[in-house]
Amino acid sequence: MVENPWLGIRSSTVGQVEMLRADASQPHNYFWGRDAGGRYLFILRLEESPQEFFSMPKLRGIGVDYYENVRELRLSLLVQDDWEVFHSLCLDLVRFSREGIDQDRLIFVVLERLERWQKLLSRGLGKLLSEQEIRGLLGELLFLRDVLFPHFGSASVMAWLGPEGNPQDFAVRNLLFEVKTHLAGAKPSVVISSPAQLWSGQNSLFLVAYSLAVVSNGGVSLPEVVEDLQVRLGGSNYFDKFESKLLSARYIPMPEYAEHRYLPTSPIYFEVREGFPRILEAAVSAGIEDVKYSIRLDSCTPFEIAPSWDIWAKNKL
Repeated sequence: MVENPWLGIRSSTVGQVEMLRADASQPHNYFWGRDAGGRYLFILRLEESPQEFFSMPKLRGIGVDYYENVRELRLSLLVQDDWEVFHSLCLDLVRFSREGIDQDRLIFVVLERLERWQKLLSRGLGKLLSEQEIRGLLGELLFLRDVLFPHFGSASVMAWLGPEGNPQDFAVRNLLFEVKTHLAGAKPSVVISSPAQLWSGQNSLFLVAYSLAVVSNGGVSLPEVVEDLQVRLGGSNYFDKFESKLLSARYIPMPEYAEHRYLPTSPIYFEVREGFPRILEAAVSAGIEDVKYSIRLDSCTPFEIAPSWDIWAKNKL
C-alpha cells in the first residue's frame, strides 16, 4: 500500500498552511501541505517570481492556484478519498523536474506537465483501466520485462512505443512487435483494433500472444510487474522515461489493480507476412472508420516462429 504523506501533517490554523518537504534530494522546493480545512495540498515554492505570463490548467478534482505574495503554486485535492491519484500526480511532478530545469523555467515546465495530467483526469480521478485494458498493459510489460530486458537491459524502455501512439507496441530496430493477451480457457482469439496494427511496411512484424489464467493466489498482478521494472530501472536514465510512458498508457497506481491476478504462459510468436489472417488498410473502402476485428490464433499456426534474439542482441538498441 502507498503511504499517505499528508497523515503526518496536522491541520493548520486559519489562514495558515502546515508544510513538510516532499523530497530532501530534490533541488526544487516541493512540499506536502494541509490548510485550516484539512485539505491535502502540494506546493511548489519558487525562489523568484516568473517574468512571463502563464495560465492555469483546469484539472478535474484538483484546484490549481498561484499565490504571488509567497511565490507558491498550490495544488489542492477537492475530494480527500482520491488522495492516491493525487499522490501519484505529485510524485510525477517531482520526478519530471528533478534535473536540468532552471528556476526561471520551472513553473512553465510544471504547468506543461499538468496539462498532460489534465487529459488523463478528464474522465475523473478514480477512473480505473478496464479489465481488458489491465490485461493488455500487463502483456506489454511482461514482454518488456521478460523478453527485451534480458537482451537489452534498461534501454528496452525506448523500444516501448505503444503508449506514444505508435501502431505497434514495440520496435527493436527493424523488428516490430504487437503484443496481445487472451484469457485461458476461452476461445484463443485476440482483438486487432485497427488495420495499421498489423501493417509494417518494409519491416518484419510479429504478433506476440500471451494466455492469461485468472487466479486468486500466485501469478502476477499489474502493480507487481510495474514495481519490478521500476526497481530494475532505479538509478538509470530510463526510469523517468518509463514513468512517463506508464502515464501515457493511463496507468496510475491504484490499490484495486492488485486484485486482478493472472498466471501467464510463455509468449507465442507469429510472423505477420503474406497470407496472415488480417485486414489490410488498402482493402478498407474510403469512408469506413474504426475497423476492429478478432483473429483466431489456431488459424495462425502456419506462421508461428520466434525471432532470433541472439542476432539482434549483439548491438544496442
